[in-house]
Amino acid sequence: MKKYIPAQMIRKSRFITFFETWSKNEKAQLITQMNRLIKEN
Repeated sequence: MKKYIPAQMIRKSRFITFFETWSKNEKAQLITQMNRLIKEN
C-alpha cells in the first residue's frame, strides 16, 4: 500500500505557491483534513 504524506504531496504540487501564502493555522487545518481523508479511504 502506498503511503501518503500530505506535506510531501503539497510540496510536489502546483498548489505550493498558493499554500505558502496561508497562515500556519490554515496550513495545519488542511494537513489535518488530508490526514483524516487518507485514513478514511
